[in-house]
Amino acid sequence: MPVISARVDDELKKKMDKYKYINWSEIIRTEIVKIIGRLEGRNIAEALLINERLRRRLTTRLEGKKIYDASYIALAEELKAKLYTADEKLIRKANIDFVKHISEF
Repeated sequence: MPVISARVDDELKKKMDKYKYINWSEIIRTEIVKIIGRLEGRNIAEALLINERLRRRLTTRLEGKKIYDASYIALAEELKAKLYTADEKLIRKANIDFVKHISEF
């Protein structure tokens, strides 16, 4: 198992030394696990929110387009990114400034 170390100031170390029966390493490990769990949960929640926004955008972008094309357009819009494609028909159909021909990359 890898080992990590943490620095504490002298005052905190003295306070910790009063409680010799407490396994401070275990407390730190437990807190790290909790924080990582919250971060991972936040990532899942954020992914679900993005997915919902994409679903909504997709329904507005779908008119006359294949689901495949509309999903890429919605994702590029969500990420505020340009979508580069070689599909000239899609570029004309989309008629959106962030959908560009690959030659413009």
